Amino acid sequence: MIGAALREQGELPKAFANQLIALNISQRSKDLEGEANSQNALGNLKNILQESTMATPLDVEALGPLLAVAQSDPDVTVRLAALDAATRFPLDRQAWQRVAEVNWQIVQDAAPGSSARRKGLALAVRIPLRSLREHLRGLAE
Repeated sequence: MIGAALREQGELPKAFANQLIALNISQRSKDLEGEANSQNALGNLKNILQESTMATPLDVEALGPLLAVAQSDPDVTVRLAALDAATRFPLDRQAWQRVAEVNWQIVQDAAPGSSARRKGLALAVRIPLRSLREHLRGLAE
């Protein structure tokens, strides 16, 4: 699994985001016969990332691979790393809401006081949704 390999390399958040972006791009990039061309997709990654600016937020569809891992990977560390990577991109409102939902599920599933719960709550603070911030304030009181 991708998460295990990245965890071994010690570059989980950054490398994980780059791998998933490359995977997403390779699925979208087709060669003349209509088959995925991974080499071409990886070559185009630099151009696509350069074209992406803070003025062009990503939508839920673009975050699909990261959200899928964040929802289904058995290792909570990998799930949180996928969400951490997602929060580093400019996102549209629906994408932020989806990230918040997945993160909140991780927080609720984690045992009180656990490392996973603390990391999930720390990640929640970076999510720019008023409703989530109000909920966090309620927890703090």
